[in-house]
Amino acid sequence: MAVPEISIARLTPSHLFFVVASDGVFEFLSSQTVVNMAAAYKDPSDACAAIAGDSYKRWLELENQTDDITIIIVQIKGLSNSGVGTTDSEVHSRPCQIGGSINQSTAIVPPLMHQRPLESDVG
Repeated sequence: MAVPEISIARLTPSHLFFVVASDGVFEFLSSQTVVNMAAAYKDPSDACAAIAGDSYKRWLELENQTDDITIIIVQIKGLSNSGVGTTDSEVHSRPCQIGGSINQSTAIVPPLMHQRPLESDVG
């Protein structure tokens, strides 16, 4: 059974997107590789297709089977913390799935690997 990698980050205007993907994506691609690939595309649908395609190709090269390959990239533009139910942000997500059913083990990868401490964490 796969153990999910989970990161928690306070989203800020400097975050461009976040990734939610199954373990089938991360079997042969590191989290940083996925983030770098996602950042290289303007359209999240194109990024999903490229990452899913690369994952699928690597599965077939290194194994005689594939795992489920599911990825969602959510682009965030103009994120605002103006309050519950009010936001100036645009959120775009487009799922892309190759293979079997969605696996319950997912990873959340923030686009910036260095995160600022939460306000409650600061002395």
